[in-house]
Amino acid sequence: NSETPIYTPSTNDVSNGTVILTATTNEPEGDCVAATDAITISITEEITIEFAALPRNYCLNDTAEPLPTMDDNGNTGSWSPATIDTSTLGETTYTFTPDSNCAENFSLTVSITDCVCAEIIEPSFAPIPPQCANGPSPLPSISIEGITGSWSPAYNATATTTYTFTPDTSGCATTTTLTVEVLPLQQAEFDLESVYCYGDRVDDLPTTSANGFAGTWNFAQINTTNFDVTTYIFNPTQDCVAPYVLTVTINPCDCVIEDVITVSICEGDEYILPDGTVAENTRGEHTYTVRTVNDDRCDEALTYLVQVNGADFPNSFSPNTIDGVNDRFMLLNETDCSVEDYHLTIYNRWGNKVFETVDKTDGWDGNFKGEKAMQGETYLWIAEYVANGQPVVRKGTLVVLR
Repeated sequence: NSETPIYTPSTNDVSNGTVILTATTNEPEGDCVAATDAITISITEEITIEFAALPRNYCLNDTAEPLPTMDDNGNTGSWSPATIDTSTLGETTYTFTPDSNCAENFSLTVSITDCVCAEIIEPSFAPIPPQCANGPSPLPSISIEGITGSWSPAYNATATTTYTFTPDTSGCATTTTLTVEVLPLQQAEFDLESVYCYGDRVDDLPTTSANGFAGTWNFAQINTTNFDVTTYIFNPTQDCVAPYVLTVTINPCDCVIEDVITVSICEGDEYILPDGTVAENTRGEHTYTVRTVNDDRCDEALTYLVQVNGADFPNSFSPNTIDGVNDRFMLLNETDCSVEDYHLTIYNRWGNKVFETVDKTDGWDGNFKGEKAMQGETYLWIAEYVANGQPVVRKGTLVVLR
């Protein structure tokens, strides 16, 4: 026989979580044999979708809360439609479809009405004091009642203007206006010289302007001991007064004397120029220009040629041992400048060391492993030493001339 049995889980079956159903055919007839089959069914308790706190009523054009994608019990799913539309009067049903197969859909009916407010709220704001021209906007984005919104027109930092505040939602809040007074910037005035002679005696800059504004300067006194163009700024302590800018130029004025002074020092020595500059102390000639004012109020433009002497090395030598001149490559120090902790190393073009010494009076004779260096051969030399307490490393190349 063909039958369709119906199974309804009992309380115990649900509690156990599984049930085994066994099916057996009716008594056989004729040559048929009775048959038995079994199936195991897993039983999951039905999930209930709950959204207890979702609002169901809105005013026309209100900003609706986003629809959550998880219910109060942690069950996830999706909504259709996805967001609440408050732009049209009437009711709309929003359906939450759970991700689980063991939960039924949840329906939310939202009603949009043209609200009649018990009280129309006019946003209020704390008084705004007069503002200085060209300052930032003082207009707040939220009222004392907590109503957010925007202002129009855009803030005008140069003129007194009345602004309209429009709440972000229509609700029961209305627009309001606010006037912001803008005060023009006043200018501090001074009768000050902007050109001076080098070395002029000057008083401290005044801390009150000619028209009565007090303030401070970035520099309290004009500096006439350099030839730079300098900017002095007066910052008033009173509101709505613009800073005063004074640009000062210093000129030689009386006379100009030019001269060249040559100075010789040893490598590593310290030489300080009249303006406090410390001269370079590496070998060679270094040039500096120093401008000062002498007792006759003349501008002295002095050029200092600082010659730094010290250990030197030739760029070639001729090891012929015939004339006794330039037969060895070695330290040349004709200036009596201090050379200590001396170390000289010479390499051929393949990087092989051909000579090494720590004796200042010793040098390479052009021989390496009993063989003479070839005419025109180029070698690299490295000299390390201490000159007047300063460590020095010198490098160069030399050519053998025979």
